[in-house]
Amino acid sequence: MIFLTLAAALFCLFAILLWLPVKFDVCYLRKEGKSELKIKALVLAGASSIQVRLSPFNILKFCLILKSKISVYKADSDDGGKKLPFRINLRQLIKAVQLLSRIVKINRRFCKTIRFQRLKWATELGLEDPAVTAAAYGFLWSVKSQIFNVLTNNFQIDFQRPEFSIKPNFLEKKSNTDFQCLFSVRPVVLFLTLTKNIYLIIRTWEKIK
Repeated sequence: MIFLTLAAALFCLFAILLWLPVKFDVCYLRKEGKSELKIKALVLAGASSIQVRLSPFNILKFCLILKSKISVYKADSDDGGKKLPFRINLRQLIKAVQLLSRIVKINRRFCKTIRFQRLKWATELGLEDPAVTAAAYGFLWSVKSQIFNVLTNNFQIDFQRPEFSIKPNFLEKKSNTDFQCLFSVRPVVLFLTLTKNIYLIIRTWEKIK
């Protein structure tokens, strides 16, 4: 009886922890040609945190190495070096389109549960030609505005205006960026969304293979 009570209490505690939102503090800094990406997860309203420091260059290097390994594996597993023709019929195409549509709907509902508390994006840009710098300055403002419109339409925003700034440099060549955002996600919603996506992909694959 004591064991069942303890197990029920642990289960309830685990369920509460999954329901509580986890905040992610993402910071990307590029200055003088050096880049750094920091991701911090804040649990229990900041009482506990996990921080990871990553280098975008190392991430890209890892992806390239992984891609080369996969290419070598495919080449070794190929039968006699001959590639089999890939064929797809209309039924498979329709199933794939239906799968993509359902996945988009599921992930769109998931995005609506994500709350952004802060968004900062400061840029310093300088190109060789001042005229090109001025044109890039206006283009960047347009890009940032469009990105914020996409976030507003697909996520929950807890602030009225983002902290966007662009500093043009007409004297020397510059490309510096300071990006920071803070958003929260409920782990249980993330887990259910991933489960639904995997289930749909497996189920559709079994029907069309």
